[in-house]
Amino acid sequence: MTKELFFAKKEAIIPKARYFILKQIYTSSAKDVHVFTEDDDDYEFYRTSITRIYTDYNHHKYLMKGKSNLLEVYQLIDWTRYSKSKLLFFADKDYDDIIGVKMTLEPNLFYTKYYSIENYLVTEEVFLIILDRFYVNDISKELQNKLLDLYRNSYEKFIIKLRTVTWFILIDRLLSKKAVLEELKLQHLIYFEMMQFCEKKLVTKEMYERIMRSDDSLRKLQIRDATLKEILVNKCGAVKSEYHFENIMRTRDLIMRISNHKFFLRGKYDLWFLIEILKTVDKTIENIFTTEGIERSQENPIPRKKLDITTLNIFDLVCSKMTQPADILNFLTTNYTALNANNKINI
Repeated sequence: MTKELFFAKKEAIIPKARYFILKQIYTSSAKDVHVFTEDDDDYEFYRTSITRIYTDYNHHKYLMKGKSNLLEVYQLIDWTRYSKSKLLFFADKDYDDIIGVKMTLEPNLFYTKYYSIENYLVTEEVFLIILDRFYVNDISKELQNKLLDLYRNSYEKFIIKLRTVTWFILIDRLLSKKAVLEELKLQHLIYFEMMQFCEKKLVTKEMYERIMRSDDSLRKLQIRDATLKEILVNKCGAVKSEYHFENIMRTRDLIMRISNHKFFLRGKYDLWFLIEILKTVDKTIENIFTTEGIERSQENPIPRKKLDITTLNIFDLVCSKMTQPADILNFLTTNYTALNANNKINI
């Protein structure tokens, strides 16, 4: 048995295994709520809102290792035996609404209004929370505004670039679905310098190899040797023949109709922007102090980050501090109200 087949079989039993656990611990009278999410980050994201609405309820979490498993266990459950408002399911929307995938519409199954949960985290509010909570020495309001302006300018350029990237991704998702998007690394196309968005320059293979053999670390950062199409085909496994003018125009039209970029921008790419731009904040602050002649002293020390914000810790650090999204609170409130109405009737 190959390693891939082993893991595929292991994941295939997850829906039945989680349903078995539910059967063992579920009681209609217990003051608890059963929470099904795609993975642990998802649970951490929703946990604050659940705790806020389902006050004094115990949580049982079920990590489904993916959306397909989550939707499968939903279909396995015998709903004549369970109160829907005690079993809550949370799924990422992904591209489903854009490419016409049938979505399971149930009162206790929540779909993100954006592409995925990560899109909720990438906001100016969260950026300011990080500056306020996770930096040693206070950042003045004036400096904060300068950093926020740089963030806004770079994010606008990032979204323009990612619209084009999304056209190419959707060609694959509408047709062969062969591309492994985890292999589409944005650092192949983009980098940040002093919080400024920069696109890598496309150069010939010969020039690329020559520069990569040199000691010029900055120049290495600034170049690439492959087009977006070549990256998708050669690194991600997309089908080359699908990338022609008519298909690009088709997906372009799909995206042009969508005003809010968070509806189509992959959450992992959105979060990548935030993590990468945060890596350059310290140097940006140093540069502002230097170029503007701001004196450093005990009374006015240069702000420094307390820790690195990464994809591994941002959910733990930020989710409980940000404004809880209205669509999530509405979903939870509706189910909580229904649950308590049923409890009163049963009494």
